[in-house]
Amino acid sequence: MHTMKCFVIAALALVLASCVMSGQKVELSPQVRSEGGDGGRGKEIVVTVVDARANKVIGVRDPDLGRLTSITAVDGLEDNALRAVAKGLTEEGFRVVAAPPGTSVAADALRHLTVEIVALGYKADLDSVPKTITCSAEVRAVAQNNGHGLERTFKVSGDRKVVLTPSEADNESALADILSEALTNAVSDYELTSFMSKEMLRTKKIEAN
Repeated sequence: MHTMKCFVIAALALVLASCVMSGQKVELSPQVRSEGGDGGRGKEIVVTVVDARANKVIGVRDPDLGRLTSITAVDGLEDNALRAVAKGLTEEGFRVVAAPPGTSVAADALRHLTVEIVALGYKADLDSVPKTITCSAEVRAVAQNNGHGLERTFKVSGDRKVVLTPSEADNESALADILSEALTNAVSDYELTSFMSKEMLRTKKIEAN
């Protein structure tokens, strides 16, 4: 009886805690901050953004409660990121054709850039004073130019000190900012933009008779 009473009390405590600290669904609308220029030299490029994350849970608000306080992204992440990347590349001097994943225009394009959102992370240290949240993002740029390929990976992370437990809006802002930074690094990467703007000759395989 005593064991059952303890179990019920523990269960009630967990339920009450989960009511206070519940999960969050964040809408991420990243912004690419481009300095502009003519690095794209007016070349047309088809751009696709793919949410390639193996784990759709970004993190948990409270490590002690685990998945009860999971943070996930609402639908629309790919579309929002695609708009940001397309805008940034346009400002870099490219003529951008935005294409959803799997479209034929992307597969047939002379110049094609796929930006993969590989990972989004969130960690909270609620015991520190002030509290600390750490956000991270990893994106991979896979470029094709007339049969030639280039792949670049961009990782960023950052800490925020907060006095109160972050709200949904706070976490949404922090995660959008870190994803914005990763996407900005990709769009403004000199090696990537130079590769995409070059005139490439397609390599032909010559077979002996």
